[in-house]
Amino acid sequence: MASPHSDRSDIFPKIQKQGLVESKTPQLTYIEDSSFDIRELARETGNERQFFRNSPPTIVGYRKPGSQNSSRNNSPVQRRFEQGEQSISVGRSPSISLDLGASFDDVQLLRDRISRLTQDKEQLNTQLAHYRKSSETAQTDLAAEKVITTTLQNEQRDMQQQLSEKEQKIMELKCEIEGEKQNEARLQALVTSLRQRVREAEDDAEDRENIASRSDVTILSLRKEMQNLQDKLQQAEVSLRHHIGVEEEASKRASKWENKCSELRHHLVKALHLDATEAATIATESLISKIADLIKDRHTLIDKSNSLTRNVHESNMEAKASRETIMRLVSEVGQEKKASNEYKQQLDQTIRERDTLQQKVREMDIQNEQLKRQVTSSQDAWSDVNKSLEEREAKIKAMEEALQTSEYTGQATQHKLHGFKRHLAQLVTPPGEDVTEDEQSILTRVNELVKKYKDFRSTSESVSVQVKNLADELDSQRSLHRTTLKRATQAENQLKESHERVSGLEGELLSSDVERDSLKEDKRKFVAFCEKLAGTMKLDEIASDVGFDVNGEALLARAGQLVKLETDALDDRKTTIYNLQRRLKWAKQQIESKDLHQGLLKKKVDSLEEILRDKSRVEVERDENSIRFKKLVKHNDKLQRELLEYKQEVTHLKAKLLDVSELKTRTIEQERTIENLEQVLNKLAKSKQKTKEYLVDVKTELEASQSEARETMAKTSGSLSQVTSELNTTKIALEESRLRERQLLDFRQVLARLLGLDVNNLSVPDYEIIARLERLVQAHHAHSITTHSLEGSLQDMEHGFRNGYEDAIAILRAPSPLKVSSS
Repeated sequence: MASPHSDRSDIFPKIQKQGLVESKTPQLTYIEDSSFDIRELARETGNERQFFRNSPPTIVGYRKPGSQNSSRNNSPVQRRFEQGEQSISVGRSPSISLDLGASFDDVQLLRDRISRLTQDKEQLNTQLAHYRKSSETAQTDLAAEKVITTTLQNEQRDMQQQLSEKEQKIMELKCEIEGEKQNEARLQALVTSLRQRVREAEDDAEDRENIASRSDVTILSLRKEMQNLQDKLQQAEVSLRHHIGVEEEASKRASKWENKCSELRHHLVKALHLDATEAATIATESLISKIADLIKDRHTLIDKSNSLTRNVHESNMEAKASRETIMRLVSEVGQEKKASNEYKQQLDQTIRERDTLQQKVREMDIQNEQLKRQVTSSQDAWSDVNKSLEEREAKIKAMEEALQTSEYTGQATQHKLHGFKRHLAQLVTPPGEDVTEDEQSILTRVNELVKKYKDFRSTSESVSVQVKNLADELDSQRSLHRTTLKRATQAENQLKESHERVSGLEGELLSSDVERDSLKEDKRKFVAFCEKLAGTMKLDEIASDVGFDVNGEALLARAGQLVKLETDALDDRKTTIYNLQRRLKWAKQQIESKDLHQGLLKKKVDSLEEILRDKSRVEVERDENSIRFKKLVKHNDKLQRELLEYKQEVTHLKAKLLDVSELKTRTIEQERTIENLEQVLNKLAKSKQKTKEYLVDVKTELEASQSEARETMAKTSGSLSQVTSELNTTKIALEESRLRERQLLDFRQVLARLLGLDVNNLSVPDYEIIARLERLVQAHHAHSITTHSLEGSLQDMEHGFRNGYEDAIAILRAPSPLKVSSS
């Protein structure tokens, strides 16, 4: 019949089989020693192993004070055995063979030993529980270590992925560096093209200087001619003003005499009513002819005076316009001076910026080389890290050596980075300043260099635009110079024509003076005629008394008298009037012809005025051209200075280019590709901006990658130190767990051998061992109860009955082992 406590497979886990050196028959030993404890055997593992290997398996127990009363505090199973199952319990323990047929003392001894075995069983249970806890803790530690190992493997995979990504980034950076080299070659080609343009500008400036020297001579000659013409015009204006005054006086007098003559003619025509025969006298014909001539002369003088007034007005207007043009030219000269000063400053700034840009290009070359070195150093560092990671994955035992190598490489990289920072700081800082190794100062300096490079690029573009504008201005100035030369030739021709016209006008003025003298003579003759008339009409006495002004009225009165007296001669006078009318028609025709001649003269005067206006315009243009010529001279001087500076710079550059042999090959290649590069300039500008932005991003990424690499190195070093410590702890724990497993297996094998089971040949489950132990303990408990009761009963017997019993008890209590038969 199986006991209820036989199935204990859930409590004791299955333990692997281990073969022991020896296998002997199990024996049950009982040591009577109150101070000995089985825990000392657990502590002294080495002695225990020797004990179990060199001796047969045994169960050791101890007698304690008060073991006789141990049956009172038994389990319910033991009480069942106390109630009459002593014989059955002894029969159920086939592993122990006891000789109970002699006496009851042996039964009591067996009971005592069984009770002691129960106590030993409890102690063993406590030890087994302790071992179970330790095994559970070992299993938890193993699971935690497995989790740690999986996490470490995942981290290693992540690090490998990061390393592959960084290698890809490094390859991309290499490609970008090659693209930057190409861009630098293109920039050098642009520099050569700009130098060629500067040379062309120098040639253009030399041509301009030659043209300016020629234009100086022509302008000086034109100025002299203009001054002579201005002097002549001033003289002509003075003479015109004098003639205008004289003509005004003559016009006033002529108007008075015309009024008087018209009145006389009217009165004569009305009053005389003369016949044709009487009118044909010499005095009347001469009078009429003179009157007609005076009228014609009067009209001509009026027209001349009007033309002269117009000329004076136009000359005044031209003088005002010339003054305004002079003021405007003065203001333009001031503005051009300011613009020339600003242009000088801009040229100085461009020269300075060009020098700074050349320095920046050199610094960028140095930075590219430094970046290459950084890339190579970073590649070496990453290769070392990869090797260390592969070694860690392959051999966990060599983690300490890999850590040492990684620390050594980290120190080397730190030294390299420190040296790189020093070198970079020395390159970035100017020669006069102190070298600062701070990352922020280096970054700020690098940003300043990038900004300066951008400014150089913008200034170079502006300089190219200015060069184009200057070329356009030169073309425009050439065209203007040609036009000015044409205008100067035209002005010379016009001056010749004006000289001829002025000579013609002077002749006309002389003719007008002659006509004025003739008018004066005619007036004098007219006065003499009046006096003669008065003499003929016998009015000399009245004229002397009254005055000459009254002669007309007296003559009229005398004429009335004569009309009254000579009414008979009307017919003759009518004929004379008819003849006079014919003469008047002829005179009118002559006046019309003279009017036509005056119209032609007016047209000539208008053409002369236009010529004078053209002259004034030519003078203004000459002034403007002279001012422009001065500006051009100044601008040429500036250009010559700039050309000298550029020539000096070109000589320096040539000296530098002669020292470098590589530039010759580059120049040969660049000359071939100049034509294609001019078309690609706009695209390159955009690509430059993109590459600059990308370089800034790459620099930031490199700095971030360096910082990440440092962090990862620190993390890996820390994680490796933690892993090593954890591995050491896990090794120690594994060794302890292995020792405990060995102890448990040894203890199990000992128990199985004591219980008569072959653990080496057969796979014995734990619950069978536990069931047999329970049966043995129950039998021992029942035997101890019977022995205790027999001892009490025997004490009550007689002394003779107990003879020899004490000797038997002493023999039984001796330390010799008891043989236990296998069931």
